[in-house]
Formats: sequence, C-alpha cells, structure tokens
Amino acid sequence: MDDDLKRWRKLGNDPFHHEPLSNGAVFHTKKKPHKHVPEHIPHKHPSKLNLIAFEHGRRVKQETVFVHSVLDRISENQKKDIDVLWSGHLNHNNVNKILFTTPFQQRGFKPPKTPPKPTPIPGEYIPKSPEPLVDDDLQPSASLANSLGHIDAPENMHEMMRQFDSVKILEQDKQQLQDKEAEDIMKKVNWNSLKKAERRLIPSVKMLESGTLPPKTYLLNLTKHGQYKAFRNADHELVQSEWTRKQESSKVENLKELTKFLQTELAALGCTEPGPDMKRLQVYRYVFDRIIADFKHYGPILAEIKSEYDSFIGSYSLDQNELVFLRNKVRKLLAQTPAEQENEFLNSELRRKLTLYAGYLPPGILSEKKREDSVLHEVEPNITRYTAGEDPITNYEKQIKNLTEEGNAKSSEIVRLKKAQEEDFVAKPLYDLLDGEHEEMTESYTKLKETHAILEEDLKNKVATEKEEQYHFLIAEYTGLTESIAKKGGA
Repeated sequence: MDDDLKRWRKLGNDPFHHEPLSNGAVFHTKKKPHKHVPEHIPHKHPSKLNLIAFEHGRRVKQETVFVHSVLDRISENQKKDIDVLWSGHLNHNNVNKILFTTPFQQRGFKPPKTPPKPTPIPGEYIPKSPEPLVDDDLQPSASLANSLGHIDAPENMHEMMRQFDSVKILEQDKQQLQDKEAEDIMKKVNWNSLKKAERRLIPSVKMLESGTLPPKTYLLNLTKHGQYKAFRNADHELVQSEWTRKQESSKVENLKELTKFLQTELAALGCTEPGPDMKRLQVYRYVFDRIIADFKHYGPILAEIKSEYDSFIGSYSLDQNELVFLRNKVRKLLAQTPAEQENEFLNSELRRKLTLYAGYLPPGILSEKKREDSVLHEVEPNITRYTAGEDPITNYEKQIKNLTEEGNAKSSEIVRLKKAQEEDFVAKPLYDLLDGEHEEMTESYTKLKETHAILEEDLKNKVATEKEEQYHFLIAEYTGLTESIAKKGGA
C-alpha cells in the first residue's frame, strides 16, 4: 500500500514519471483557451505583475495540497479494507496481469517493459533515486498502433503519453496533423460498427477539420493537477465503470429473482388477484425486507417507514375487529322487535331482583323456593350469602339509626344556636342603626370633651387672675397698714 501511495504521489509531482493505471484510454476533453496576459506597463500598474506571480504560486500550492489530501483519504479508505487495495484498479499488478494472458498476446498486446539500466561511466555521479522512465524502448505493436476506440483492451500508458506529448506535437505542423488524423479516422474506423461507449472516445471529424479541437493536444495538460485528473478519469471510466456495470447487472438479477419469488409465492397462496389481502401483504412484506437489506444508505429510513406502516396496519386490524363485533351486535339489536326488547329487559330485572332477595332468605326457605322456582337455579351462582347481622338490610337499618341520632343532635345544636343568637346577637339592620347612633354619640362626646377642656382652662385662668388680684390687694393693704403703724410709732 505504501508503494502505491508513493507511486501516486510521484505521479502528482513529477511530470515525466507515468505508470499504467488502467487500460490506457484517455478522454477527449476540450482544452480551455489560453488567456492572453498583457505585458507589464510600469507607469500604469507597478504591482500587477508581482500580484499575478503571487496568485499563480498560491494556486499551484493549493492544487498540490488538494492532491495530497485526496491521496491521504484514499490511503485511509484502503487501510479499512485490504481487499479493496489488492483487488481493485489501484493495484498495478492486477492491471498488467491481463496483458500476460494468451488472447491478448495473440492480438499483439505486450506488458510494459522495464527500461534498461544505464551503463555507469567511471567518475560519473550516480544518484540514489531511480532515473525517470525512458519511453524510447516502449514501442506499440502493429495491432495497437492501428486500432482506435478499444476501450476493453489495456494499453501501454508510457507509449500513449509519449505519443500525446503536447510539447512534441506543438513543434509539428498543426494543419498537417489535423488532416492526417481526420484521414486515419475515416479510413480505419467503421463508425456504424462501434458501440456508443466507444464512440465517445473518438473526436468528431468535423471538429478536427474545423480546427476547433487540436489533434491529441487536448489529451494532456501540462499542469500536475490536469495529469492527475486525466489518470483519474481513465481509471473511473475504464475500471470503475466496469465494476459499476457488474454491480448493476447483479441488481438486475436480484430484481428478477425477487419478482420470480413474488409471483411463485402469490400463486402458491392463491392470491394472484390484486386487492387488500393479509396473505399478499405478508409476501410483499418479506420482499420489502429483502430490498431494505440491499440498501446500505437508505436502509434505516426504509426500515422506519416499514415499521410505521406495520404499526398502522396493526392498529387498523384491531379497529376492524372491534367494528366487526359492534356491527354484529347492532344487527342483532336491529333484528329484535320492541316487545322482545322490553321482555328481555324485564327478564334481566327479574333475575337481578331475585338474586338480591335470595341473599336474605334463610337456607331452608331458599331450598324450598328453588324447588318451586326454576329461575333461582339459574341465578344461584350470582346469589351472595351473608352472615347474621352483616346483610345489607341490617347494615342499612344501622346506618338509618345512626343518621337519625346524628340528625337529632344537629337539631338540638340548631335550637341552642338560635337561642344564643336571640340573646347574644343583634340583627344586621338594628346593628347598623345602633352603630350609627354610637358613632354620633361618640362624636358629640368628643366635642363636649373638647369644650369641657376649654372651659376648664378658662376657669383656671379666671381663678388665677382673681387670686392674683386678691394678692395684689392684700399686699397693698399690708403696705398701707405698715406705713401707718410706722408713722404712729414715730410720732
């Protein structure tokens, strides 16, 4: 695997190193016209030339990185399955092995020759890496050189690339090569006998004569990315397309097998007529499971779709069973007359009441009643026997007694509350009236209290004034008396 990767990397990096990847067919793709780059004018665009060179270098680097990333992904995929590496078109031993078979040797096809090693000259430097392959010794056979369009026969890739070397072809006369190739196509190729896949590999004579398609120069692009694309297209069309054709043929065979199985099973079950049938559904369900198993990518979503359909069909089947039951019951009810319906209702009520009454009868009386009434024999499994004191009537009597006592207690409580209401509570209208009067009296009391405080303050002030006046009067009297006594004593 590492050798193959090195070979592919060398193919993408070395424009002179090529190995046969497939049977040698290369597709005719129209080469894009060369865009003329105007000469650099310093006084107008001083940096345009440097920008073009920079863009070209970056584009070449991006293409190289892209090729390396593709090769790395191929390597990772090959590591997962060793059979893909050693049985596919990437193994050059398998590609060249067909050249050693007798039919191809009889037709003149030869395996690629190993170039002879150069004779070393004394004193000459010999590099350690191998020299590029030399194409001079690889000459095609007569049948190979005179044949066109054989896409099923692998050829020598070195010889083919040497023939379609664009550098050598451009050195020759363009018009002469066009005329020569057009004549070769008209003489050596029987257009009507070729298949459609073979016609695609032969350029149109009108295009060659008009000069719109250069002869064989479009088969090789000088860029490494173009070389890689040419080899990849050759491998895809000549090897992978064959593998795809085999896969499609196997799918067709599987389709025929499933169709035959479907017809056989339907005939065996007797369900050849189309229509809703569970037997036909089982057969188609099995075939659909086989188809889901063949789909690798869409298998899970198809399985989910099938499960949804199965669940819906299951629920639909249950609904149908319920509908059948209800339909039969409705038919039975519609078939009865009103008198029969009333009679059936009365009989059911009679049996229900007999079952209830028989549960309260003593065992001796119940046995006598069963001898007299045959209906009791029929309803005997539904009769429930009770022990003494646990029958429903006794329970109902106890419940009635308890409820009566509870009602009497509630009545006495109601009387007590009414009496308390009359004594301790006031009616709402009277309460509102009294409350209004109380508020008015409270306001008048507040006003009187304020008036009383004012009057009391006035009284205090008045008493204080009178006392002050009396005090001043007494002082004046005392002073007059004192002066008069003093005068009398002095005299």
